[in-house]
Amino acid sequence: RESAGLLELGVEVRHGERLGDNLTLEQLEAEFDAVILAIGAPAPMGLGIPGEDQPGVWKAVEFLEAVRKGRNLSLGKTVLVIGGGDTAFDAATTARLRGADVRIHYRGTADSLRALAHEQQRAKDAGVVIDFERVPEAIIQREGRLTLQYGDHEEPCDTVIVAVGQRPDQRLLGALGLTVNPDGTTNRPKVYSAGGTSYGSD
Repeated sequence: RESAGLLELGVEVRHGERLGDNLTLEQLEAEFDAVILAIGAPAPMGLGIPGEDQPGVWKAVEFLEAVRKGRNLSLGKTVLVIGGGDTAFDAATTARLRGADVRIHYRGTADSLRALAHEQQRAKDAGVVIDFERVPEAIIQREGRLTLQYGDHEEPCDTVIVAVGQRPDQRLLGALGLTVNPDGTTNRPKVYSAGGTSYGSD
């Protein structure tokens, strides 16, 4: 629906063009008065705790991509999602709709959730449970299952999905010779960044 609305406004979409491949910033700067990069933040961030790289622990964007591609994933009965943004809620709802019992563990309080209201409601309607002020310290294997260790307790599960933010693709930006500033400007006067390209994603 959003793309249809843009087309109705007269926005032109060009297919088969890839920046850094068959298209350069110099070409765009010569053709347009301003160039806005809105390439998102595709690089998932980790928790920075022991055990997060073992089998059964997914980055949310990679999990959602695998589902989109139709992969037959074995999530087990219980899934814990770590995070509180739109991606966390999307992953949680997706896992729940695949038959798992799903809980979201969020580091903050209900008032500090960053996910959009409709994403939160969609997850709740699907049966996702949200636990607040939960910050895992490690993920271990115990009796064939994953266990999240917290300061005062442990919680076992079959799958962990990590959704604690994403970074812009610094390799691409570096290859383009771009330095992106928090206000959306770059080191090229006619080139700007928008959205996750500037500040990442939750």
